[in-house]
Amino acid sequence: MATNGRSHHRHVVDLAVLGAGVLLLALSSLLLDGHQVPEPELAVFRAVNRVPGIPFAVAWAPMQLGNVVAVPAAALVALVVRRYRAALALAAAGLSAWVLGKVVKGLVERGRPGALVEAAVLRDAPAGGLGFVSGHAAVAVALATTAWPYLGRWGR
Repeated sequence: MATNGRSHHRHVVDLAVLGAGVLLLALSSLLLDGHQVPEPELAVFRAVNRVPGIPFAVAWAPMQLGNVVAVPAAALVALVVRRYRAALALAAAGLSAWVLGKVVKGLVERGRPGALVEAAVLRDAPAGGLGFVSGHAAVAVALATTAWPYLGRWGR
């Protein structure tokens, strides 16, 4: 299968982005302590966490874009519009992000804010469990990054 220069360039860029993401994940994992939160991170968390009136229901809907259920939904939308490569890419990227997120959580073993930050306002979020890497964030970023080249200007 022959490839043109533009296609080859895109794949090189894709691999560079993937490599940068893996490097960033590895470096951020090394900086974490599973039992305490660094002061700069704590300051940002407290500033956001203290904002009153952010109902959990408002935050819940956008968070579901990173839910593992979003993976087959995104792939299904791509299938409906006959973007078969996009459907396969979305399914592979989303599922990979979800699985690798579980692996990273097991390796890093960092708790959720409710277990690490005194007086954290949880807004119906679970206090226990592992919090790094955020599965919702990993899946949402994987889906968005994968969908980007398939979307037109309006979709982006």
